[in-house]
Amino acid sequence: TSKRVEYDVASAKVVMSGGVRVVQGQDVFTGDRVEYDLKNDVIRAKGAGENGRIQFTIQPRAQDAAPAKKP
Repeated sequence: TSKRVEYDVASAKVVMSGGVRVVQGQDVFTGDRVEYDLKNDVIRAKGAGENGRIQFTIQPRAQDAAPAKKP
């Protein structure tokens, strides 16, 4: 979610600005501006204010129950 979203078809880039909040599963990312390059699968983020901070929370992934056996 964000206050504004711009999508440039030619460059395949999405720009979200104004209180950006991106949620994928239990992972959460917040910032003031996010640029997502769909062609190269690259995200650039920028925070607001003097410190320009962004915040994100990435939950650990579940590990396999048993380690793989060596042949």
